[in-house]
Amino acid sequence: MVLRKERKRNRKNKYRGHRLHGKGDTKHSRGAGSKGGKGRANSFGAKFSKYYKELYSGHGIILNPKKKGKTMNLEDIVNQIPAWIKEGKVVQEKEGIVIDGSLIGINKILGRGTVAQKLIIRNISLTEKAKEKIQTAQGIIDGISESAEEETEENTEE
Repeated sequence: MVLRKERKRNRKNKYRGHRLHGKGDTKHSRGAGSKGGKGRANSFGAKFSKYYKELYSGHGIILNPKKKGKTMNLEDIVNQIPAWIKEGKVVQEKEGIVIDGSLIGINKILGRGTVAQKLIIRNISLTEKAKEKIQTAQGIIDGISESAEEETEENTEE
């Protein structure tokens, strides 16, 4: 007597003699879409696929998006000034209220809102409308690029 080792039947052979092969209606098994496409279909669009490791690991792809700084509208800044003065983040001088972007954590001021107070703005970039509104209120703008140029000039003179 010869003993045979039983093999596990694969899916295709398992369904031999059964008309629909476990797919339900015959319409559901037509076309490449029923098996998810042909070849590497959507391998770039799918976040994790069997090709993900091959495509994205060890190929020098580094996904580090640029960090954008915090932006605020003029109306929000005007509303926050009293609280910032109490906290000591903003200083009120004779010339006006000094707002330093590095102390507050703002990188850009947008032009929405109105300004009635005289503001002195340092280390913050501005949109064109924000510049116009601050200057019409007799404000002073000390931009980032201007202070950086002054520092480089001082270093070259030494």
